[in-house]
Amino acid sequence: MQKYALLTCLMLIIVGYAFISSNAQAIRTGSAPQTRGTGSKLVYVIASSNLYNHQPDNIQNSLEQYVQDLPLQGYQAEIVLWNDTLNGIDHAAPLRQFLLNAFVNENLDGAVLIGDIPYVKYYQWTWQGIDYGYPLDLYYRDLNGVWVDTSGDGFLDSHRAGVSSEIWVGRIYPLPLLQAYGNGTDEEEITAINGYFSKNHAFRIKDISTSIGTVSRRGLLYSNGYAGTGGNWLRLIYDEVEEVYGENTTIQYYITLLNNSGSGFESVIIGNHGAGSVFADGLFHVQEILHYDPKTVFINIHSCEPQNFERNLPGTAYVFAPTNGLTTLGPSNWGVSTDESFYLYLSQGYSIGESLREWGIFNAMFDQNYGTTILGDPLLLLPDSDWVSNHALPQQPAMPQALPNAIGYPEKIIVFSPGPASLNSSTFIVNWDDGTFSSSPLVQEGESVLLNHAFSEEGTYFVRVQVRGPDGSLSSWSAPLQIIITSPLPSAPQKAILYTSENASQLHWTPVVTNVEGFPLSQPQGYNIYRRNNEGSPWELIGQVSSNTIYYQDSIIPPGFSYHYAITALANDNHESALTPAIAVPCGDVNLDGRVNILDISMLIEYLYKSHKAPPIVDMADVNNSNVVNVLDITFLINNLYKGGAVPPEKAGYCHATVLSADEH
Repeated sequence: MQKYALLTCLMLIIVGYAFISSNAQAIRTGSAPQTRGTGSKLVYVIASSNLYNHQPDNIQNSLEQYVQDLPLQGYQAEIVLWNDTLNGIDHAAPLRQFLLNAFVNENLDGAVLIGDIPYVKYYQWTWQGIDYGYPLDLYYRDLNGVWVDTSGDGFLDSHRAGVSSEIWVGRIYPLPLLQAYGNGTDEEEITAINGYFSKNHAFRIKDISTSIGTVSRRGLLYSNGYAGTGGNWLRLIYDEVEEVYGENTTIQYYITLLNNSGSGFESVIIGNHGAGSVFADGLFHVQEILHYDPKTVFINIHSCEPQNFERNLPGTAYVFAPTNGLTTLGPSNWGVSTDESFYLYLSQGYSIGESLREWGIFNAMFDQNYGTTILGDPLLLLPDSDWVSNHALPQQPAMPQALPNAIGYPEKIIVFSPGPASLNSSTFIVNWDDGTFSSSPLVQEGESVLLNHAFSEEGTYFVRVQVRGPDGSLSSWSAPLQIIITSPLPSAPQKAILYTSENASQLHWTPVVTNVEGFPLSQPQGYNIYRRNNEGSPWELIGQVSSNTIYYQDSIIPPGFSYHYAITALANDNHESALTPAIAVPCGDVNLDGRVNILDISMLIEYLYKSHKAPPIVDMADVNNSNVVNVLDITFLINNLYKGGAVPPEKAGYCHATVLSADEH
């Protein structure tokens, strides 16, 4: 499973945009130019093709307006239509692969999923010993982790290797709400999505003719169970924060504070039980959210399951309230939401989605945080507070460097160099993407450090670095360095040939430059040569040569004896490949398959006139022994095979001249 996942991931990275299956085909609409401006970041707006192309009404105009709004934040958005509306691993996997390609090849920053876009479910245990499944958008945010359904029941239940978030993802999905309070038709879904983008645009341009254009820039903590220190988090952004606790968290007071005719609160943290609906005096139901339309923009719900978007829950209701509410954040599982560091990123001018990704690089590895989900627009910005102007923020560090290279194998130490630092008395924090972190000693401005790390299992990892300033301020994470941890076993020599004379055996073989999974060898060491008397006897090691040698001569052979020979490759602390038996070949056998035929002519033509891919042993391509490989060697073989011409001459140390019968050609 490890090898399959690793090779799948790397195949996508190498080939670029792969073909997505016919019932899950991605189509770029061309709504934005393919070449992005300097510094612009790519966003995919991935929409249900059914809702986009629906007639007579659809969501095209709303999405085009959204795409036009985003360049003001330094984004270039592209609308991508997605045809597959079914859920489950088989349906979500192509979309995840599509996002991985865009992340690696086009520096994708994040994606907004609109309408019926496939999702997976994750199966885990609660702290109370209850097992359950829930929808999981972390599957799309963590693009290189190995997600597995070990039981085969259609639920993911294992997550390992790369475990941090690479991109941010938000979902705009009203269907469960419409199925509860309407008919759940395409027309209703289109109306709800268009209504959402209408108020989203109004907030972005601060249209004061609308309620959402006049929401007051202040924060509210409403807690009767969780997020007790959330008021301090909000103060990283707002000068004015109101905190309400315990028995004071009544429904009526909540309605009074967030009355549509009042100034409202731009950000709210709800720390209540029951998906954020258990107030001191009863339940604040989804119907009441829709009716009272609380005047707010961003709601962080610290409770269990408010963001379970396949159900009709508060997270969705706040997003699709009539005139207010744009984005909610919280868990889709029995977990908790974000903490102070998330708000620290918000205070530094990051969007909600960017802040979740930065927060998730450290926190997404803990299963209680797996379900943390954004519903609504993830690219909303909450304006900077005075905190930023009063602190020296460290600059984003450069991508770390791996020494000697970015390919290693399990338990082998790799040396990494992050830096230089942009502030005195700073600390480098390295996320190894395997669930562990390292911190450097204090460094001064301009200094770099060296840190060692060994990964425990094969996989593809994205290593990132962050700088913590002397006052606790955090830089954004660096661009990711892709690390490939692969098998230490070298591949076996592909071809080994044996030439025997009266008093010596000579062996040649093809050099080994990759491991068994096709990646370049990080530490080639050499080759072992083995010999045995016959088929039934054991192999005996008779010699060893360096990695830059592909020749060996065995001269101690008693008259009348013949031996079998084999070659193995050594690499990475004496890991040894499989045996490659050496075979005697006839001269003219350019591809070393043990016979001379049209395939040898084809290989010569390919080498000389097409791809120029060299034969296994180039000296064997000099068929006529002229000391040069050219068209005359092709002519020589044609004459031998089809015109009764001379047999390719003996090549001492390589091959024997052999006359083949017509049926062997």
